Amino acid sequence: MRIVGFTDLRPFELEAPLSAMDAESVVVSLDSDASAFERAVSQFRRGRAALRGGDTDALVVYNGSGMLGIVAVVLSLLYGVPLVVRANGDLFRQHDEKRAEYRRTNQWARWLGYLGLSALTRATFRYADGFVAVSESLAETLARRTSCPRERIRVVAGPVTPSQYRRTAVADGTSDATGTMTVLTVTNLQYHGKYLGVCRLVDAMVELGDRRDDVSFVVAGDGLYYDAVEQYIDERVDDDPLDARIHTLGFVSDVAGLYASSDLFAYVSEIDAYPNVVIEAQAAGLPVVASRGYGIDEQIADGETGVLVDADDSTALASTLDDLLSDADRRHRLGTAAAARVAERNAPETLGPQMQRALEAILARCD
Repeated sequence: MRIVGFTDLRPFELEAPLSAMDAESVVVSLDSDASAFERAVSQFRRGRAALRGGDTDALVVYNGSGMLGIVAVVLSLLYGVPLVVRANGDLFRQHDEKRAEYRRTNQWARWLGYLGLSALTRATFRYADGFVAVSESLAETLARRTSCPRERIRVVAGPVTPSQYRRTAVADGTSDATGTMTVLTVTNLQYHGKYLGVCRLVDAMVELGDRRDDVSFVVAGDGLYYDAVEQYIDERVDDDPLDARIHTLGFVSDVAGLYASSDLFAYVSEIDAYPNVVIEAQAAGLPVVASRGYGIDEQIADGETGVLVDADDSTALASTLDDLLSDADRRHRLGTAAAARVAERNAPETLGPQMQRALEAILARCD
C-alpha cells in the first residue's frame, strides 16, 4: 500500500499514524502562513510529483476544508486514485458557527468567505470515497451530514507522543511554594462553543472560590473570543479576591510546561470532536475533569481515568473540582491511569495499524 497525504495544519496528526503503518506514505505538508492561492499551487505541484513517484492506492487529506480538499479532489480525478478524508473536527458545526458570528456582527465579507469555504468543503465531502474520523461521535455526524455510506466511515483516534508531555511525577500536591493549587484549561478561543466552555468553568471557579482560597485558575488560549473571556471574568468576579487568582495567558507555546506545573486539568466545550488538549493533559499524568459529549467521553473512562460532568451544573462542577483538589491520592490514581491509557491507545505505533486497516476497509468498498 502507498498513501499520499495532504495537510496545511498540525502535520503531526496526519504524519504520525501514516508513518507508523506497514506501508509507504508521503505527506505533503503545506505552509499554513502562505496565501490560499500559494498553498493550492504548491499542493497541486507537490501532489503531482508525489503521485508520479509510484503507484498510489489512496489520497488522504486532513479535514478536507476549502481549497485543500478541492485540489485533492482534482488530483484524485486526474490520477484515478480514491480520496479519503482524515476528519479531525466537525467542520459543519465550525463553519455554521463562524457564519452566524459574522452575520451577527455584520462582517459580511468574512461571512461570504465562510459561505464559500463551506461550499468547497461540502463539495469535497460529496466526492470523497470515505472518511477516517477521530471519534465515533464525529463518525456519526459525518454519516448524518454526508452521503457517504456508514461502512466507509471508520474511526481511528487522534495521536499523541506521550514522551512530549510526560513529567517526572504525576500531580499529587500543591503547585508552588505558596500552597496554591492550579486548575488549568487550554482551549482555542476562535470558537464560540469553546468560549462558552471557559465561561462555564469560570462560573464553577467562582463557586469554588467561596469554599477555598488556595486555588488558582489558568486559562491558556487565544483567538476571536479572548477579549470576551476577559470581560466575562471581570463581570463575574468583580472585586472578589478570586480575581487575583484567575489568569488568562493567551497563546502559550510551551503547553507541556503548563501541564507540568498544574494539579488538575478542566475542559468544557460545546464544539469538538476529540480535543487534543485532553489527551495531552492525560499524557502529562494530569487528572482531567471534563464535560460529556463531542468525543470527550471517548477519551475518558469516567471515574477511572478522569471525571465526566454536566457542564451546565456549575455547582456540581465546582464540587467535583473541590473533591479532587482535596484528595491527592485520587488525583494521583486518575492521572496515572490516564497516562497509561493514552500511552497504549494514542501512541502513533498503536494507531498506525488501525489506520492501515481503516484505509484497507474503505478501499475494499471502492472496488
